[in-house]
Amino acid sequence: MGIIIPIHKDGKPRTEPKSYRPISLLPVFYKLFDKVLNVRLVKWGTLTHKQFPNKQQNAYQKQLGSLTTSFNLQEAVWHGIELGSEVYAAFLDTADAFDNVRNNALFVKIKDELGIHGKTLRLIINSYTDISAYVIVNGGKSEQFPVLQSCR
Repeated sequence: MGIIIPIHKDGKPRTEPKSYRPISLLPVFYKLFDKVLNVRLVKWGTLTHKQFPNKQQNAYQKQLGSLTTSFNLQEAVWHGIELGSEVYAAFLDTADAFDNVRNNALFVKIKDELGIHGKTLRLIINSYTDISAYVIVNGGKSEQFPVLQSCR
């Protein structure tokens, strides 16, 4: 069960739903479980030489973030220029992508590409099963509803 608190984005009209960033509050036990599982998966990835998490993934990793991504882009551009190549860049706005992740597609990638199966795979799938939430706004609480996409 998650509690969603909408936080207003500065400079946006308060009457527009997209002017709010939904912040999910999850149970402490679930957050601890998530952290332990992540630590174990990262350790497993190191031991098995799997790319987990992918080295190009900078979000949600210690000491990595948008600055690292910007640096990598800058280095790639300068490398192309030094070689006398034309340099092209394409940017993809993934602002709403997180809310549209198909969990089943993630489970297939975890199984087929990372080779995680058995109890560990079932544990991950079960942590995404029967998730529900409600919204709190101005002290009022909505009805509980099922969460059908990623909520982490």
